[in-house]
Parts: sequence; structure tokens; C-alpha cells
Amino acid sequence: MIGKRWNVTIDITEHGDDTHARAALAVPAVVSVSGAGHARRGPDDRLVPEIGDEPAAARALARLGQGADQKIVSREEGDRSRQHELTVTSLST
Repeated sequence: MIGKRWNVTIDITEHGDDTHARAALAVPAVVSVSGAGHARRGPDDRLVPEIGDEPAAARALARLGQGADQKIVSREEGDRSRQHELTVTSLST
């Protein structure tokens, strides 16, 4: 069995009550895709910034997966016009 390892980078930034995460996967000659996620602290929640990291990162990873899947399907269908870097972004909470 041949094993491969791909690394995903997650960058997290916080601005007040908002936490933004960006997950990126780049494998030369295979795929380059990223996803973004957002989390917002509720008005009744305690001020613990790290708590927003997990949902924002999870959403970014989920969108990265969706984007990678869309890109691979596009490539397999042979539609060369759709073979480009794909960024999936949603700021919904």
C-alpha cells in the first residue's frame, strides 16, 4: 500500500466577538483549495476567545472539503473551463 500525507493549514483571526478561520490545502499538480469559516460569540456567552476557534475551524474545514469535492468532480467531468483554484466562503454562523 502506498501512503500519502497532505497537510492542511488553518489560520485563525479574532476581531472582537468574531472569529474567522481559513483552511488551505495545496498539493502541487493535484489540488489547491481553501475554505473559510466564521463564528460569533453570543451576547450571553462568556468572553473566552478560544471557544470560537473550534466552530470557525470546523466550518472552514467543512467548506474546504466541499470545495475539494467540487473541484475534483469538475476535473473528472473534463470541463477544463472549471479547472481553477476554488475558494468556498460563507460567513453564516
